[in-house]
Amino acid sequence: QTTRDLIRRELMALPEPSALARLPSSAKMRASEEQFGASIELPTGDYHRVVVNGDDGDPDYLKCADRLAAAVSMRDKYKGIDRGQEEDYADFGDMGESLVMEDGIFTVPGLRTVPTPWATYIKDINALFDLLEVGAWLSVCKTRLTVLEEKFELYSLLNGEVEARFNEETGGGGVHAPSVRVDNSVKLSTGMNAQVLMRYIHQTARE
Repeated sequence: QTTRDLIRRELMALPEPSALARLPSSAKMRASEEQFGASIELPTGDYHRVVVNGDDGDPDYLKCADRLAAAVSMRDKYKGIDRGQEEDYADFGDMGESLVMEDGIFTVPGLRTVPTPWATYIKDINALFDLLEVGAWLSVCKTRLTVLEEKFELYSLLNGEVEARFNEETGGGGVHAPSVRVDNSVKLSTGMNAQVLMRYIHQTARE
């Protein structure tokens, strides 16, 4: 168990604050002596819980929740059906025609995917069309995605410092820009220059 996992677990165990309430900055977590051999204190900083309007849903969302859950499960079902085709990597010759006619349907030999029965496929397609034809439900889906995006952005703004503290080298606060997460040439003086590298390769090749 890493220190980061321990910190996350302890943060989740803290008392639930009100919307956008701030926990005391003096709140600290103590690691167990059994795991780390000594008692250490790790400051948690200020942690914010994000609550936005519309997060609890509306009457339209409650009406279409079952249909949306069925659509999501349908997507997972069809994603799990495709299992590809058996291939012989040792044969690089001309494979010729590989389609086989079975009961009026062209099939591929060695296909591990079990096609969905036609009646089941038509039933699933009609269920999706019924869901798409209701404009209010489409609006609910768009609103829900917008709410989740806003929550994520607010959480990143409010708790970015706490998150970055556990990985300061790449997550901000170190030598990498927190906005782009790439090397901003702070360590350029100790890095390898391309010209120097090519000169070393040529010199080694001549020797």
